[in-house]
Amino acid sequence: MLVFRKLLTIQNKYTPVFYRAVSYLYVRRATDEGHLHISFNLSVYGGKSRQFLTSRKPGDNVSTTLNRIEAKVKEIADRRKKSKQLLDADEIPIDPQIFHESKQVSGDVLVQDAFITGAVVRICGTEFTVEYNPPTIKSVTLPKLIMVGFPIVPILEYEFTDVSSLEFVWSRIEAKELAVNKKKTKEIVTEVARTFAYTPSKDDIGCHLRLLVTPKLNGLLRDDRSVQFDSPSVVIERSGECPFEKRHLYTQHYTEPGIFRVVTYNILAEMYADSNYSRNVLFPYCPPHALEVSYRSQLLLKELMGYKSDIICLQEVDRKVFYNYLSPALVSCDLDGYYREKGGCVAEGSAIFFRRSRFKYIGQHDIIYTNALETDPECADIYEKTVKNQALNDFLKERQNALQVLVLECIDRPKQKLIVANTHLFFHPATPNIRLIQGIIAAKHLQKVQKIYDNQEGEVSMIFCGDFNTSPESGTFEFLTTQEINEDHLDWKSAPKDQFVPGMNFKHNLDFVTACGQVPYTNYVEKFQDTLDYIFYDVKTLEVEKVIPPPDHEDVVRHTAIPSVLFPSDHIAQVCELKWKF
Repeated sequence: MLVFRKLLTIQNKYTPVFYRAVSYLYVRRATDEGHLHISFNLSVYGGKSRQFLTSRKPGDNVSTTLNRIEAKVKEIADRRKKSKQLLDADEIPIDPQIFHESKQVSGDVLVQDAFITGAVVRICGTEFTVEYNPPTIKSVTLPKLIMVGFPIVPILEYEFTDVSSLEFVWSRIEAKELAVNKKKTKEIVTEVARTFAYTPSKDDIGCHLRLLVTPKLNGLLRDDRSVQFDSPSVVIERSGECPFEKRHLYTQHYTEPGIFRVVTYNILAEMYADSNYSRNVLFPYCPPHALEVSYRSQLLLKELMGYKSDIICLQEVDRKVFYNYLSPALVSCDLDGYYREKGGCVAEGSAIFFRRSRFKYIGQHDIIYTNALETDPECADIYEKTVKNQALNDFLKERQNALQVLVLECIDRPKQKLIVANTHLFFHPATPNIRLIQGIIAAKHLQKVQKIYDNQEGEVSMIFCGDFNTSPESGTFEFLTTQEINEDHLDWKSAPKDQFVPGMNFKHNLDFVTACGQVPYTNYVEKFQDTLDYIFYDVKTLEVEKVIPPPDHEDVVRHTAIPSVLFPSDHIAQVCELKWKF
């Protein structure tokens, strides 16, 4: 039977929905909590259905718990009976009981053993099916500013479910004046999409958006657990285009077999963008709203989707940005993502996405540089030098930069493997020696990974992407592209004096060339501009098919520097197409 109920919505609004008449008693117990939280809805003396809550220890017995439930219901029943002058009405037989497979559970059974999924609880003659840790949507949030043509994703807080087990229904809400009374309006609700991310169209201008989120359990939609949220503002049309949209003119089509498009991009972590320090010191020229992740994510998603890339390497990726925005949004664009967090307590790192229709995942070989330095036999020659300098050794131990490495196999070229490396080297300009050491460790590790797959059937190629925080004149760039670095290089000598180590001569056998050539800058803030980001590729097996031109300088400086209302990051994405030579 179908019954008419009210669906709880965020912002204390209610929307009527229909669902099958099944009464549930919910039991919630998070892994980090000791108590069981029991809740159910019940109408007493024909009144409005209200929620009853109680918390019990797992070791409590059933009789104590049922007595507590009975007392709570009786309190409401007595109050309603008195207020509605129902003094002569028959007493409600509350009589709570619990059953397992139609057999009543004894009162001395523990709560944690009695209130299990599938049990039935009878209260006031109403039977409730017990659900233990049901899928729950705790909150839904949409951006304050929503623009035509820019993808938006909801920020969800949920438990006992995941995004893949949720249904999303987007609607536009149009307010129309009533012909009879101009002061009153009615809502015209039109469904527009059933996807996690939604890109507003011109038809949405002036309308609010409504998102209904419904969890699934065992493949079935649970309308009784649905939550919906109305956007705080109407959809607007922004004036002008973002500079990256000009770059999209070069990426209107997906690549053909034998060619793959690569993006490397430092997307500016939220923790570094949206703070008083960033607003007042780092990026004072950027309007505060343009530093908020809810705004920047819309630009970022549109930019990334428009490149139609086969491989995306990102740096400065907040943990919540990866899981809340990037991964669920890009998975619908045929892109699988892997996240590698830095060491220590820093909740940001790097991410690699690859197109599922072009590549499949083979393996992952990530490292934290300082850990590899101390434990990897391949790094023994450099470690025996750095460990002798206490100041340098201590400084290196505190650096938690990571090297992310995925190994992929090309779908249209079976057994053709591609090693994709992604990194963000230490940033401080006064320590080029640290970046150089990290670059040496990276080369040693990548050689080791390549050797693993060289011994397997098929060819192996490699790309190395990232924010290297190093210019083309640096020792790190020289080492990666010339295969060696000598002890007399300026980057060793310009390091802090107490970190100097003699005899730092190292080589590698990787044939790296930078794919995007010489660009004037990849990082542009008000007081600093330089080339820091690169796509290195194996010149033995790969060649450049096309480089996507950078944005016009006039666009970069239109609002002093970046980030801005037009650029979501202080870095510029490097984009190219690579082609196998064989």
